Amino acid sequence: GWSEITLNVVSLMGLVLALGMLLDNSIVVIESIYRRMEELGEDARTAALKGASEVALPITAATATTLCVFIPMIFLGGGGGFFARYMEEIGLTVCIVLVASLLVALTVVPMAAALLLGRERPQRTRFFDWLGDRYEGILRFTLHHRLVFLALSALTLYGSWSLITSIERTSSSRTEERRVTINVDTGRGFTLDQTREVFDEIAGLLDEHRDELDIADVAYNYHTGGGRSRGWDRERRFEIFLKDESESTLSTTEARDRIRDLLPQRPGVALRIAQSTGRHGSQGLELEISGDDPRVLETIGREVAAKIAYNPTLKDVDLSLESGDDEVRVDVKRERAVQAGVSSRLVAQTIQSSLTDRALSYLKAEDRDVDLIVRFRDEDRETLEQLRTVPVTAAQGSQPLDALASFAVEAGPQSIDRENRRPKLTITANPTSPRAMFGAMAGVRQLMAQQAMPPGYSWSFGRWNRMGEQDQQSSSFALLFAGLLVYLLMAALFESFSHPFSIMCSIPFAFIGVGAIMKLTGQPRDSFTDLGFIILVGVVVNNAIVLVDHVNRLRQEGVERTQAILTGGRHRLRAILMTAITTILGLLP
Repeated sequence: GWSEITLNVVSLMGLVLALGMLLDNSIVVIESIYRRMEELGEDARTAALKGASEVALPITAATATTLCVFIPMIFLGGGGGFFARYMEEIGLTVCIVLVASLLVALTVVPMAAALLLGRERPQRTRFFDWLGDRYEGILRFTLHHRLVFLALSALTLYGSWSLITSIERTSSSRTEERRVTINVDTGRGFTLDQTREVFDEIAGLLDEHRDELDIADVAYNYHTGGGRSRGWDRERRFEIFLKDESESTLSTTEARDRIRDLLPQRPGVALRIAQSTGRHGSQGLELEISGDDPRVLETIGREVAAKIAYNPTLKDVDLSLESGDDEVRVDVKRERAVQAGVSSRLVAQTIQSSLTDRALSYLKAEDRDVDLIVRFRDEDRETLEQLRTVPVTAAQGSQPLDALASFAVEAGPQSIDRENRRPKLTITANPTSPRAMFGAMAGVRQLMAQQAMPPGYSWSFGRWNRMGEQDQQSSSFALLFAGLLVYLLMAALFESFSHPFSIMCSIPFAFIGVGAIMKLTGQPRDSFTDLGFIILVGVVVNNAIVLVDHVNRLRQEGVERTQAILTGGRHRLRAILMTAITTILGLLP
């Protein structure tokens, strides 16, 4: 369609959110019509006309305020965070549904009421009469003790806000995978048998505690292949797959901590828990440092990593810098080589032939050619001393390699990543819990503010950390912008700045129970709770708009202020209860 929105999980989520508010406008209209027939004795046609006209402005204002909450979400769609990416579809879906519900409430519902309710005056319901009497009594008592109730409300609001701000923030937009990765660095000089011994020990420990750690499966790999740029001969790891959360008693973080405590300590072996990952990216902290000189980067990176390791909210601190593998450096002795008539190329070819296979020729068989491969026996090419004695054949005779070149074992060049052609180091770490991430980032930011950085060197958080911060900034902007739009819209509709202000006062009190519920249920603050806060701004004012508009109508008819509040509250009690219940039931699933 024109909006390019498809029927998917995100748009369906928008429909679910709108479902609870879908009937609110129709409920207010039909309740107004029913009340006029019940209390004033009007026929269905007259009650439908006057009842719908009476609430047309407040339900239009209520719908418009809800739209003001979701409209900013549409314009956040260009952002890079989870919140911004998905709010566009959710916001547009809800806006379309609410506009349609308003049109139906102002046209179809009055017409249907005039045709279906009949001419008989409906009987008053004893329950709502009793409930209205109780509510009017409570409201009268509250109005007579306004200062006391305002003070109590302010204290309760302060306590709830303190609870909300004390709850740690996390990101629920990326579900952590049920997997733990252990990187094994056996260092230089470890043979295959020694490496196998290390892996067998770790595999045995994991198998012994399989049930305790809720392990579903374990996979590991190690090899002794060549390659120097990335240290492939030491690239060895365990992949531990955990049981699903429904079958497990441990969270991924708890299982990771227990596995870390279980790992053995062996000389020359470094065991590191890799950074946790989710379905959409990293779940850990990433700190990227870039500059021109790799050696300066290494110095800065090691210094910063050592400081981060002291942060109590972070574990498994690791540096992306990888040390190079051992390599044999061969320097040809030029004078001796010239005297012997040997070139550097011949020395290199001799070394290559000694260590690798060489195809000399091929044998013709009946139906195919067979390559003739020549190589040294394995036992003749195991040590450097054996390589030194390999003869080099030249015109003046043969001489051992040791006489024509010098041999030295050195560490190879270190591996370092590049971004936009600039060297870059990445420091990674796992938070002690998902809720500790934003606190850990604040601590690292404070640490880096005190870190001396040479000119031309800079740092930043990794992509997924930046997206988490963008989520928080986007939701904060949407919350403030929605509140401002709601106020300006109501000021325009009511042609007053004071009436909208009294309605806006209901927004903070909507958060009174939020802090307590989140604390009791252990729910962290994340992108979804931010979405709930934003929706609250548009939803909680709806009932206040309907109530204040009716009180203003009574005041215009000459009713005294206190009596107008009492009568207006009693008249709108049933509609407010019904809309609140439908909204709660619609959002509860």
